Amino acid sequence: MKTKIPIILFLIFITYPIFSQVKYDLSFPFDGYNREYIVSVPTKPAPAEGWPLVMMMHGTSGDKDVFYDAKGWKELGQKENFVTVFPSSLKWCFTEFGIKKVTTRFVNGNLLDSLCPIEFPRLISDISFIREMIKRISDTININPQKVFSSGFSNGCVMMFKTAMDAGDVFKACAGNSGIYHELDSITPTHRVPILYAVGTRDDRFVTPNFPTIPYGGDSLILFFDKMIIRTLASQGLAKKFTKSETAITKSYTYSECLPGIQCAPFVIIGVKNMAHVYPNGTNFPIDAPLAYWNFFNNPPQTTQSSSTHDNDSNGLSVYPNPGQNTISITTPWQEGRVSFYNMLGTHVSHLPLKKDLDVSHLSPGIYIIKCVNDNGSEMRTLRWIKN
Repeated sequence: MKTKIPIILFLIFITYPIFSQVKYDLSFPFDGYNREYIVSVPTKPAPAEGWPLVMMMHGTSGDKDVFYDAKGWKELGQKENFVTVFPSSLKWCFTEFGIKKVTTRFVNGNLLDSLCPIEFPRLISDISFIREMIKRISDTININPQKVFSSGFSNGCVMMFKTAMDAGDVFKACAGNSGIYHELDSITPTHRVPILYAVGTRDDRFVTPNFPTIPYGGDSLILFFDKMIIRTLASQGLAKKFTKSETAITKSYTYSECLPGIQCAPFVIIGVKNMAHVYPNGTNFPIDAPLAYWNFFNNPPQTTQSSSTHDNDSNGLSVYPNPGQNTISITTPWQEGRVSFYNMLGTHVSHLPLKKDLDVSHLSPGIYIIKCVNDNGSEMRTLRWIKN
């Protein structure tokens, strides 16, 4: 018996790595800083077209090790045979909830809106760092460029939105939770990609004394996040029309209809009942975000192209012509009310009394959200407007 024990231990030792992904702790100098990241490579052979890659970005005060150790991505990567990447952000001075902090945060609107003035001279682009990191990985191991995805939590979720907007040529789909599409990051992307966003109703980054929980009844969730949704739909080239699905603890709203004449990408927003500010992994909350996001990456909703220049719905609201010129015609079920115009950042830029023919020559060319409001409620449409 004594001679068998070392053999058994030896077999355990040599077998373990076969079934456990390989961790590489890496860094390289970039923009004057030593940028760190972890790459986890599955032990299975790469598919013929190369490994898929998922990048997971941490929240405020986190780092590469936090999400490598405890969130479930590397284990799923081993099971499903894809590479996982965990970058670290730099430390910055900023103010949060009235308290000055010096800790990690990715460079995006969530940092810039609270950055200590002394930090502005040393600001760098985390998008540039991420691009270089993905390039170095792809130059070293066999990565499928058509299956590179990003995910994030909290500040990392804000960064997830930024990668979708600023690096859609690199990332083919993005998903995350507990952050926002920040107005300081809102742009018109050159490459639109599918986006999934989830948030818990007990997330303390969003609740206020007036809203101890994020509203969940009916469709109140999308009203609560109305401005962010407007920004996202404008950036994604989507009409404000959704399909809805529910489970016992989730409500999902899928926007997949393109604006007339625009190539769009889908957006899904999910409210999770009673979830706090966590990245759910099936242990800290009964939802497995890595698995759900991985399924989304591989099977995003299909978009539909509009076949008409009219933007109508069953409630009788229409805007014509769309694209508009100096004057547009609006038809609604209402006789009175007002019309407000919002730009793609969700900023209110103009309002007019509701009437059939509206002079919009004072607007600059671009994409606008038209919101028609009266005492009975409101309806929204998106207008593409160009000067004669």
